Order: sequence, then C-alpha cells, then structure tokens
Amino acid sequence: MNTKNKKLKIAIAGLGFGKKVHLEALKESDHLTPVAIYHYEKKQKSILEKETGLDFFHNW
Repeated sequence: MNTKNKKLKIAIAGLGFGKKVHLEALKESDHLTPVAIYHYEKKQKSILEKETGLDFFHNW
C-alpha cells in the first residue's frame, strides 16, 4: 500500500481552542485531515456536525 499520499485522520477535542485554532490549521494541512469532533455535552451534536462537517462524539 502506498502511504505517501495518505492523510492521517485526526479528531478534535473541545470547542474552544481545539475548534477555533486546531481545526482551522488541520483544514490547511497536507498531511492531516480532521474527521471527528468531541464535546462532553451531547446537546451540541447537531450544531457541531452542521457547523464543522465532522462526526460528533460525546464520550470516549
């Protein structure tokens, strides 16, 4: 398998710095791709999935 052109899938934890800074940086990366976001409050699910386009998780 050729892994040279594959991006490492990354999950973001948190709505503060994680969402505002890390997520934006990951979108620009040639080597990493954001695929999920975590927040402890399940009620944030639909908002975050629409806002970020990422899968949402509320527990580990």
